[in-house]
Amino acid sequence: MQLKKGVNLNIIKETKFKTVSIVVRFRTELKKNTVAKRMLISNLWETSNAVLKTNRDLDLKLSDMYGASYSTTVSKKGREHFLNLNLSIVDPKLLNENNLLNEAIIFLKNVIFNPLLTIEGKKTSFEEESFKREKKNLIKYLEATVEDRAYYAGQQLNKLYFTDENMQIAGTANAELIRKETAQTTYDYYQQMLNEDAVDIFVLGNLDDEVIDLVEKSFSNFDFIDRQDKSNYFYQQDIKEIQEITDEKDAHQSIIQMAYNLPIQYGDDLYMALQVYNGLLGGFPHSKLFMNVREKESLAYYATSSFDSFSGILRIRAGIEAEDKDKTQALITEQVESMKNGEFSEQEIEQTKKMLATSYHLAQDSGRNLIEQSFTRTQFPDKYMEKEEWLQALENVKSKDIISVAKLIKLQVVYFLKGQDSFDEEN
Repeated sequence: MQLKKGVNLNIIKETKFKTVSIVVRFRTELKKNTVAKRMLISNLWETSNAVLKTNRDLDLKLSDMYGASYSTTVSKKGREHFLNLNLSIVDPKLLNENNLLNEAIIFLKNVIFNPLLTIEGKKTSFEEESFKREKKNLIKYLEATVEDRAYYAGQQLNKLYFTDENMQIAGTANAELIRKETAQTTYDYYQQMLNEDAVDIFVLGNLDDEVIDLVEKSFSNFDFIDRQDKSNYFYQQDIKEIQEITDEKDAHQSIIQMAYNLPIQYGDDLYMALQVYNGLLGGFPHSKLFMNVREKESLAYYATSSFDSFSGILRIRAGIEAEDKDKTQALITEQVESMKNGEFSEQEIEQTKKMLATSYHLAQDSGRNLIEQSFTRTQFPDKYMEKEEWLQALENVKSKDIISVAKLIKLQVVYFLKGQDSFDEEN
């Protein structure tokens, strides 16, 4: 249902859950100069507003709504950035509380449209004390993530791989970007976001026609205006020269990460073969990276692969000892080359397909996953596959398709974070 141009409400009828889940997603182009503002708005929305002025007030309200669960998150998908409000309540039918769902929707309306503000004459901004508190908390959190070596290595790999600086950042900002923002700059952007972001609303639960009518009427009262949906998810860059970079950091363990150019996008003919390829290479415990790099040669604490078909990248990650870097890199490259040569058995293919199918089936038991599937269906109607079609497409993947995938993937970056034990340095 279109509430306004660029603002859509999606109802998902599902009887298996004892909760009603609501997601309100603000969506726009991923930009380095706005991601900090969006992260600050996310935090402010999670802690207070003009109706519930403190975090304690907000928590008490959630408790009054029979222990409702509420959070805000930021993330990205390809070129798009998401700011999500997530609210889950007990199914009102189980409580005989007919007003609970409407109360939950009003809660979200206040969060979005009634933030805690400071008004001085004609000048309006976010309330300074709460803004400074959330800004300080975010800076502290983001500075701590730098000490997470795996996260740090992933961020460095992004900077080396992506030529577009907007694609180099994660869905979250960094401390430097947060420091630049003020209560005024963030409020000004908030106003722009409310008017220009595409908005996707999802309500999932055991919903009858009467409840659906209530949901539609309640969300129709939100103060949205028409806007353009300019979504452009897919990013693909040209092949460039291979880069090999080494950094050092105080740690016992070292990390090697390798980035490959991936020219296969979600919904392409080879997309399902890509899923099987990744499972065979490093996605499961029977994969080549796990069995040959970790188990047989004992070179890695972990060795995995993953891909992002919206951003055009496949990553391989391994935690190793510093002295094993060259040997590990060579063995990883050997596994990648073996995939091009079709050095995998039909039994391994079938095992991978079964594990992918099991993962798919398990995802159907998660409300959050069902909402994401619904979102994908709305954004990519020509590419999305329903359950039976997806499982059949998986079953149809052949050895030759997997080899075709393997031959398309090209190494671009090798990033090595060398662990340097400070104790050893001092002695």
